[in-house]
Amino acid sequence: MESVLIAVGSLVPLLLILVVIHEFGHYATARAMGVKVLEFGVGFPPRAFGVYTGNTPVLVDGATRYVGLSGPEDLGRGLKIKVSSAENDQGNLVARVIELSKKVAKGEPDEERPGEEDLLKHEGKIRSVSDGSLVLADMLYSVNWAPIGGFVRLAGEANPNVPRSLAGKGTGTRFLVL
Repeated sequence: MESVLIAVGSLVPLLLILVVIHEFGHYATARAMGVKVLEFGVGFPPRAFGVYTGNTPVLVDGATRYVGLSGPEDLGRGLKIKVSSAENDQGNLVARVIELSKKVAKGEPDEERPGEEDLLKHEGKIRSVSDGSLVLADMLYSVNWAPIGGFVRLAGEANPNVPRSLAGKGTGTRFLVL
């Protein structure tokens, strides 16, 4: 009985280490190929905790809509927001919708507005705000409650129209990332 406990007790951490290394390969390859990585998770949800990092510049223009905010004057450092972005001709992300991030009730689907299916949806904390732009920490490193497993959440896994999406890349890039 004691040897079974030792075997199981050493197997779980070993599997966790192997899964993290495997998922890191997907993460590093996606980043190197220009695919937007939204989350790197250890374990399976529900989420225990997470840390936002990154420096994604997002332009804000007159066409940007605000949900739960009165306008750009409400944007401040540390505020957690959801941004739906398009890409302009120069390859810069331009916010189309900025909304306050709120906890979604268990089982409640994320609200999908008509016409936003081709936008990059990213969530994070504002690092800085300047005239006409903001910098968003939108890469989430998460630790989840189910210990054996892991995942990398990529932008536009099934929609090639989403900016910086996996589906928008060529066959070779998709093959390497997956």
